[in-house]
Amino acid sequence: MVLSFILITLFLAGCEKISSGNQDGEGILPDTSDIKEINDPVEPSDLVGEESSGVADVTNVTNDSLQNNLSLPLEEVAIVPSETIVSQTALETMAKVHTVEFNQSGFVPTKLTIKVGDSILWKNSRDKVKAMVLGSQACAKVKSEILNPGQTFQWTFTEPLRCPIVDGIYVTAVMNIVVE
Repeated sequence: MVLSFILITLFLAGCEKISSGNQDGEGILPDTSDIKEINDPVEPSDLVGEESSGVADVTNVTNDSLQNNLSLPLEEVAIVPSETIVSQTALETMAKVHTVEFNQSGFVPTKLTIKVGDSILWKNSRDKVKAMVLGSQACAKVKSEILNPGQTFQWTFTEPLRCPIVDGIYVTAVMNIVVE
């Protein structure tokens, strides 16, 4: 019983010494007032210094260097993206291919609005009759070979324009394309 009393007294005295500080008057435990709680939101300004451009240099970053340079424990750091960068390759893969058919009565559809980078695939869906894509005016370069039934022709539009297309076999079949 006496031994328990002595141990408790020593423990409490040690706690008092820790909370009152060391000989220099500074606390032994680090100041934790600037540490965020796990559920506190982390703002981008918490992660980047005021003089920074907002882009962190992450070359040669290790867990130890992160732990030593952040006031937050490593588990509590949130990365907040500031912008999205889309490469030209990604833009090209987002381009659409629109299908236009030649049927017995002409083009289907007869009007089409597409985006720059999109393509149009013309398909001759006629039973026995050939077809041919002919661009006019601003689209004079859009020209296919003669398409037998079932054959296709594809063209990618790289600039905004208005483009009338004529069937080279049945010149009364016309369609209009708007490239935005």
